[in-house]
Amino acid sequence: MRWGLLLLALVLALVAVPAAPSGTTVPTIVGFTDDAPKYKDYRLLDDMNDLGVQENRWNVPWDPAKPTAIYDQAFIDASLPVAQAHNIEILFSIAPCTRPTSARATRTKPRSATT
Repeated sequence: MRWGLLLLALVLALVAVPAAPSGTTVPTIVGFTDDAPKYKDYRLLDDMNDLGVQENRWNVPWDPAKPTAIYDQAFIDASLPVAQAHNIEILFSIAPCTRPTSARATRTKPRSATT
């Protein structure tokens, strides 16, 4: 895993970043999307600190049938303070865990080549 992160950091370092207009500074924020720290694999937070990463996005499933339920809440509650101690900002990506019924109802069968 460390070699993959090191390679990613090297690629990101080689990518040309456009210069900000004269007299201004625009911070560059680098982040990952990885749920490992959410599930208490905190080694990745150390790697993020070594690479200068400031953000980590965690996926959080949402069930429209249970709109107030927060899946993995115990993991999130335990891991947020650890991420904060590593100065990593956590972003949440919330998406439905099931497809809406209307999407299934509008799906059509593929047409054959002869019709």
